Amino acid sequence: MASWAVLLALSGYKYDGVSHFIAFSPKIHQYNFYTFWSTGNGWGSFKVKNDKVKIKMEYGSLKISKLGISQDYEFKSIQSIQINSKKIKAKLSRDKNLSIVNLDRTAELKRGDELVIIFKKNPD
Repeated sequence: MASWAVLLALSGYKYDGVSHFIAFSPKIHQYNFYTFWSTGNGWGSFKVKNDKVKIKMEYGSLKISKLGISQDYEFKSIQSIQINSKKIKAKLSRDKNLSIVNLDRTAELKRGDELVIIFKKNPD
């Protein structure tokens, strides 16, 4: 269990299945960060590379309506957001130390699905 606590501390991972909220606030290698995550219904990966964020579902399923990302990234707006190359709608807001991507509708990621967000650091 101690190793799991280290992973949670370094990734800043949080999940709330009731509100379909998943969040990451990496403490190391922020602009080239990759981690594993899991919930009661599945598991996958989270990756940040510069202004691109990717959540990949490796097994099971994940309902998601909000994604929180550390404000340390200084993302100002969403350039594009897609699930499996299909565009979806979302808005960016802020709450405490997180930038929150609010999807227009709750999405359900299943095995092999990818949620990809490209952010802008400069306002529109």
